[in-house]
Amino acid sequence: MNSSSRSRRLIVIITILLLTNIAILAFFLWPKSGESKSPGGPKPGYGMAETLKREVGLDSQQVKELNRLREEHWKKMKPLFEDLQNTKNDFYLLLKSPETPDSIINNAASKIGEKQKLIDIQVFQHFRNSRLVCTPAQTPKYDSIVQILIKRMSGSQRGQSNRKRDGENKK
Repeated sequence: MNSSSRSRRLIVIITILLLTNIAILAFFLWPKSGESKSPGGPKPGYGMAETLKREVGLDSQQVKELNRLREEHWKKMKPLFEDLQNTKNDFYLLLKSPETPDSIINNAASKIGEKQKLIDIQVFQHFRNSRLVCTPAQTPKYDSIVQILIKRMSGSQRGQSNRKRDGENKK
């Protein structure tokens, strides 16, 4: 495999990782429509707990536990996202030197992949821990909603709805 093919492949992988990160950040940080923006109103991102309360039938104690888990989760996630962003910044600084060997580019891309892996494992663990808050009767609905959330975070649901909409327009 020649170096330009390998470089293209790395750029595609890094682009996918970058888009995934942006989707995750947008999902959790973007204000939802109808959310209160006043200081005394609900905090951004707490809509998931309310959705689970309504759709899964969680009681107020379960919602409190989910909110506690969410706080712990974000305390862990913030430094991981910052570290990933710094690693990506370092990676793209390699563009300044066109003579950068492929081995250094590959090593830098691998670092990005490892940091993304840590983020994905942390998100997986968070959803696994959140699932434990549910009763056995609530877990099937929770599992269904979490799958929708994961598709939204990865951006795959948006792609499906765009394809459906494009297909409807062609009819």
